Amino acid sequence: MTEWKVLGAVLVVAGSAGLGMGAAARQKKRLEDCRQALQLLLLLKSELSCTGACLEDAFRQIGGRMPEGWKNFLNQLSGRMQEMQTGSLAALWSECCREFLGQTCLSSSDLQRVSEFGKHLGYPDLQLQLKLLDLDIQEQERVCSQIAEELPEKCRISRTLGIFGGIMLAVMLI
Repeated sequence: MTEWKVLGAVLVVAGSAGLGMGAAARQKKRLEDCRQALQLLLLLKSELSCTGACLEDAFRQIGGRMPEGWKNFLNQLSGRMQEMQTGSLAALWSECCREFLGQTCLSSSDLQRVSEFGKHLGYPDLQLQLKLLDLDIQEQERVCSQIAEELPEKCRISRTLGIFGGIMLAVMLI
């Protein structure tokens, strides 16, 4: 009987530690997703300033250089822009963000910020468009730096809480 309790306690601690490790991995993936949002903005600025492409074409071009989730987002956005007859680009961008970027590890505030990028797109004046993209890039760089700075501590806390939570639960069950 005692062997079963010990085995159960070990399994509870291992499972709980796994949950802590998973939470730490999600924090690392959040930073990666944040950097991919920054990459999207940088590529968009480059496409607009160097090639003078329209947004629809720029999204399609950038989509080919982004990871799968972002690629789907940009390709769908480009396709829907082609079909769009009324409405705003900001609303379409926001809708595609909710639909395609919800599976990322971005927090709700990160998703909100990415969704708000669309409000700064579609201006006929290229210089204004590029300046607004510069502001979005600066903000995204700041957020990525903040996440990177907090990452080691958050990962350590997640792993520690997972292990200690499992130990506490095992002690309560024994």
